[in-house]
Amino acid sequence: MGSTYCKKELQSIAQECQKFEHIITAMGYGYSLLNVSPNDFVRRCNDCIYWLGSDCEIFQHEIMN
Repeated sequence: MGSTYCKKELQSIAQECQKFEHIITAMGYGYSLLNVSPNDFVRRCNDCIYWLGSDCEIFQHEIMN
């Protein structure tokens, strides 16, 4: 999908998503190795392993409602 979404949309959906898993965590690197502080961490859909270029079923369901 070639659409772009605003940061607020990506953040608000990710904040509520029960299946959100950050790609850094999934890769096993941990936040500190990639210079990402857990204190400053912001969940966004496009940082999730299920994002798949906005083809995530949860994201699509939320964006349509």
